[in-house]
Formats: sequence, structure tokens, C-alpha cells
Amino acid sequence: MSRPPLAKDHKRLRVEFDKKCITMRKKWDEAIFSDEIKFNLDGPDGLLYFWFDLRKEKEIFSKRTVMVWGGFATEGTTPIVFVQGRMNSDGYVDILADNLLTEAQLITSGDHLLQQGNASVHVSQTSKSWFDANFVKLLEWPEVYKNGIQYQNKEELMSSI
Repeated sequence: MSRPPLAKDHKRLRVEFDKKCITMRKKWDEAIFSDEIKFNLDGPDGLLYFWFDLRKEKEIFSKRTVMVWGGFATEGTTPIVFVQGRMNSDGYVDILADNLLTEAQLITSGDHLLQQGNASVHVSQTSKSWFDANFVKLLEWPEVYKNGIQYQNKEELMSSI
């Protein structure tokens, strides 16, 4: 798969991020890493992992998927949460309220930082407002796109190079 080359700013920001992470040392004990993953129960949809019972003959069903959320830190893990339906911002903050806030003090060494990806539910206005209201500090990722632009399609990305 070909990808556009990283610009000098991208590389500079990544080095700054790495240097900041190296100097964090003890702060890593405060980081909680979290994410969601989708499991395909009936077979692959282009992803590498799926579950089926090897003792039974493979049957073809409509695609059944299960989405789960979880997190871990140096002192332990959050519960694994089975997501009902598609993940949206309201559901995401409900999961965090019920699981992250209750577990954070138990699995970190003190104040905690949340590391999450850049999925739309992670960076939505609903989630940002919830983080602010609940004093959740985020482990910042380096910004890859200039001026925070996220491209909507291949043509937009290609025209920016």
C-alpha cells in the first residue's frame, strides 16, 4: 500500500512527541491505554481475526460482529465492555463514565492520563466536553495533518501534497 510521504513538520512533531514520552518516565505509571475492537463471529471481512467453533461445520450467516472496549495500565485492567450496537459518542462517554472513572485510581499510580486513538467517537465534541467536565487528561498524540485537517477522501489528500 502506498502512502503519501511525511512532511518535515510531521517528522518534527513526531520527534517532539517521542522526546516528551521519553522524559515522562514515572508518568507512564499514570497512563491508561484503551481502545475498541470488533470481532467477526462468522468469518473475516478483510480483518485478520475472527472467531468460530472448530468443532462445528462452518455455516454461513449474516455478518455478526461483537465490539468490545477495554483498557489497561501498569497496575491492572478495566473491565471488558461489550458494546451494544454501533459505537457512538454518547455510548463512548457512557462506557468511560461507568468503567474508566471507577477503575482509574485502582490501576494507576495517581493522577491518570488516558491514551486513546483518534477514532471519531474519541475526538467528538461530546467526548471532549465529557473529558473537560470530568477532568480527564489525555495523552496527546502528535498532529499528523497540517492545521488539524482530516481529509474526507483520496482526492482531497492527494491535492494537499
